[in-house]
Amino acid sequence: MLRVSLFLIPLCLAATLPAATDLTFFLTSDVHYGNHTAANDTNRNRLPTYMNNLPGTAYPTTLGGTVASPRGVLIAGDLVERIDTVYWNEYTADYGITGEKRLKYPVFDAFGNHDFYTTGTIKDTLYGVGKMIARNAPRKSYFTAMDSSGYHYSWDWDGVHFVNLNIYAGSSELGYNGYRPLKALEFLTTDLAANVGSSGRPVILFQHYTMDANGNANNDWTNSMKTLLWNVVQNYNVVAILHGHSHSKKMYKWNNIDVIDNGAAILGDMVVVKITDGHIQAISRSAAATATSQTWSSTLILNKDISMGTPMGVRPRQATAAHQHILFSIPEAKWNHQIPAGVRRLEVIDLQGHNVRTLVARNERFEWNRKDARGRRVPPGLYAFREAGKSGVLGKVVLP
Repeated sequence: MLRVSLFLIPLCLAATLPAATDLTFFLTSDVHYGNHTAANDTNRNRLPTYMNNLPGTAYPTTLGGTVASPRGVLIAGDLVERIDTVYWNEYTADYGITGEKRLKYPVFDAFGNHDFYTTGTIKDTLYGVGKMIARNAPRKSYFTAMDSSGYHYSWDWDGVHFVNLNIYAGSSELGYNGYRPLKALEFLTTDLAANVGSSGRPVILFQHYTMDANGNANNDWTNSMKTLLWNVVQNYNVVAILHGHSHSKKMYKWNNIDVIDNGAAILGDMVVVKITDGHIQAISRSAAATATSQTWSSTLILNKDISMGTPMGVRPRQATAAHQHILFSIPEAKWNHQIPAGVRRLEVIDLQGHNVRTLVARNERFEWNRKDARGRRVPPGLYAFREAGKSGVLGKVVLP
C-alpha cells in the first residue's frame, strides 16, 4: 500500500474541507440553425468566434477583472429550427462536445420546443430526443447523474451543482403532447435528493422555457406546473435558473430566485457567469448584426453573495491508514484531486474512453503535465481518470 508521507498529511486533511470555487462559464440559446435571414446568419456564424476570443477581455469597471477561460458553454435550447439532418449537422459542426469543433470549449446543451420538430410536424417527438440521447452517450461518464434514457443530466463544477432539464421542469403526464418534458421534474427530484441533499451547496437549473408569469405557447408550461417545481426546489439553495426561448434578454426573479434569460444567439446574445467562493456575477453581452463586435450590457448584471454550503459526504476524519490518499495534480491547470492510496497506475482517458496517458505514482502523487503518450499537449475538453486496467471513473476534469 502506498503510504502518505508526513508532509502530505495536512494536504490530505485539507481535502476534507470545501474546495475553492473559481469557475466561469458562458450561456447562450436559440441558435436556430435552419432559420435563415441575413441578420440571423450573421449573428449565429459569429458567435463561436466571439466566445473563443472572449477570455482575457476586461469586464466593465463595475465588476472588475478579466474573463477567464470558461469550463464550458451552456446552450439553452432551440438548437435547430426543426430536427432536420442538414440543420443538425450545421449545429454540431459549430458546437462539438469537448471543444473539438468551431467552438473550442465543452458544450452542455438542452433541447427546446423547436428541437422536437421533424419536417415541420410534431408527430414524432422522440426523433429529436434521440439525437440528444446519442449526443450525450459518449460524455455520460462526465455527468454526476443521468435519467434512465440518457436525456436529462446533471454535473458538478467546484461544488456547484448544475441540472439540465431540457425543455422545462415538468412531467411527461403534463402539458401539450408535442413538447413533452419527459419526466424532467422526476429526474430533478431524484437528482437533488441524491447529489445535493442537505449540503446547502449552490444549485443552478438550466432549461429552455421561461419562468415568468406569462407561461408559454400551447399552455404546455403553466403556472400550476411551476408550483410543482417550487415544491421540489424550495428547500434547496437554487442560486439561478438559466433559460432562453423568449428571444428577449432579461434578468428577473421567480419566487425570489434569480432568473437569467439569455435572449437569442441569432440576435447576438450571450451571458458570462462567474462564481467564486460566496459570490456569483453574470452579465449579458450582445452584438447586433450590423455591429462589428459585442458589447457589455450596462443594466443586465447580476452581482450578489451566495452561500456555498458544504460538499456532499464530507466528514472530518483523521489521516488513518484506512483513509490514506495520494494526490493527482495537473499543475498547468492549477487543479488537484485525491486518489485512493491503493492505486499505483492511473489512466487519463478522453471522452470516447481512449487512453490518453498512463501515469505511475511517484513520491505519493500522480502528476500529469497535460501531454499525451506521444508528448503532445492535449486540447481543451473533458477528461476522466481511472485505475489502470479497471472500469469505473475515479474523477473528471474540464481542461480550459
